[in-house]
Amino acid sequence: MPQLPKRYYLASLWVELTRQLHKTLAPDLQSRFGSRTGILLIDTAVFVATVEGRPMTATRLSTSIGIPRPTVDRHLRMLCRNGTVERAGQVYVTPAKQLDRIARQNYRALTALVRTTSENLSR
Repeated sequence: MPQLPKRYYLASLWVELTRQLHKTLAPDLQSRFGSRTGILLIDTAVFVATVEGRPMTATRLSTSIGIPRPTVDRHLRMLCRNGTVERAGQVYVTPAKQLDRIARQNYRALTALVRTTSENLSR
């Protein structure tokens, strides 16, 4: 079998990590993967900000990910209804229950994806 270019493995890793993050952060939206990239970006940004201890407002989310504020607001309302994001005053956070589920279920899957890609890149 011919050696694939390294950019293939990086692109493949990005797609698989995105799929895994979507499955992890928005399990109720699985049927919409690919058509709701903005939702995934917002949900991921809220998750990262929560883990880092610096929750963000809708305006800051809009600025950091480059999505118009009205779109961010609409997606945040939907994510709050689904229970994957909570509003805490002016900021948005990933609920503790969600953080626990993410930590338990998907750490191994994400680690395996990165390890496999790393092995392919080192060939």
